[in-house]
Amino acid sequence: MTFILYIALHSIRDMLCDLSVVVVNYNVRYFLEYCLLSVRKASADLRVQVIVVDNASSDGDYRWLAERFPEVIFKQNAQNQGFGKANNQGLSLADGEFVLFLNPDTIVPENALRECVDFFRKTNDCGALGVYMMDGKGHFLPESKRSNPTPAVSFYKLSGLEKLFPRSKVFGQYALGYLDENRTFPVPILAGAFLMARKSLLEKVGGFDEAFFMYGEDIDLSFRLQNNTGFRNYFLGTVKILHFKGESSKQDSLHYNKIFNDAMGVFVRKYHSNIKASLMHGSIRLGTSLRAIALKGKRKKEKGKNGADIGGLFLEGDADVKAILMPKLRQKMPTAPLSNTIDAAENIVFCIGENYAFEKSLEDLSQYSNDKNFYWFDPKINTIIGSNDKNETGVVWKL
Repeated sequence: MTFILYIALHSIRDMLCDLSVVVVNYNVRYFLEYCLLSVRKASADLRVQVIVVDNASSDGDYRWLAERFPEVIFKQNAQNQGFGKANNQGLSLADGEFVLFLNPDTIVPENALRECVDFFRKTNDCGALGVYMMDGKGHFLPESKRSNPTPAVSFYKLSGLEKLFPRSKVFGQYALGYLDENRTFPVPILAGAFLMARKSLLEKVGGFDEAFFMYGEDIDLSFRLQNNTGFRNYFLGTVKILHFKGESSKQDSLHYNKIFNDAMGVFVRKYHSNIKASLMHGSIRLGTSLRAIALKGKRKKEKGKNGADIGGLFLEGDADVKAILMPKLRQKMPTAPLSNTIDAAENIVFCIGENYAFEKSLEDLSQYSNDKNFYWFDPKINTIIGSNDKNETGVVWKL
């Protein structure tokens, strides 16, 4: 009987794909294209299903997606349904043993998906996981690992005490700054930009709570996955991805401020008493308002910049891809000097090809000086992208 059950379970697994990747897109078509290309490359030795749910984007015609990525299931909403509801739409189409919710403004290196799936298969108590996320300058993004936003933790975060004492076990609890970001350990809260979970557990907890339109839904889902299933959430510091910040939202806007405050209000009312919820929500509103004031005027719109005033460029990576890119750059940016050395360049373009993978570009990114700007080019896509300040909209150079 045991042998028959074993065979049955393995037969069911063989019928499923290993992983379903759900990407919710909103007005970031050029970053989405790189995201899908990177997922395709990272899926080489896995059975992967990719689902894109577009929330009524207005930044162009998305029919190109079906032509460029015929393997992708594409669903386009007539209205913006919000992040949680759109992810649930993707989840309803998912056939994978595991499901990855992935932001469109990410690049997933070739090793990432396999290492995550392998971790699930060897770690029986892992119900969900997140990874080390870096921004377009190679900086670690602290939201990659977080603790539960209790009143005290929220106060330390919003008062600035966490920023002053990021490694403190008391004041640095929000982003768990006292834990080494290059290691692996259980954590309470994962980031929705890269959240992989067992599909069976997502179905058990009901997916995302659609009361959250945007922001806070990843905190809520992480909380339920860890507290209502008997499994644990893990942070994998050994797996690194690129997350271009500032693409899907303008965080200095009144619109962002309202959505974020509304989301936090939903969360605190869901898990705390009326008095505690009122105190927490008041603190959060004050903190986000102060942050919006600090950021206002700092964000610069750079998308579509023609490169006429850019400094020296250094091409790093695949030699064949460099040869393809060089004449395109001379035509696009005739006054921009091409540097022969990294030290003399203000800007580095990572040229992705057969001999230089996304994974290698992320390794190099973390080694280079922060006073440079970084961009990515793959000849399969006729744009260069980059994002060199997490508080600014990224750069897209159309070639």
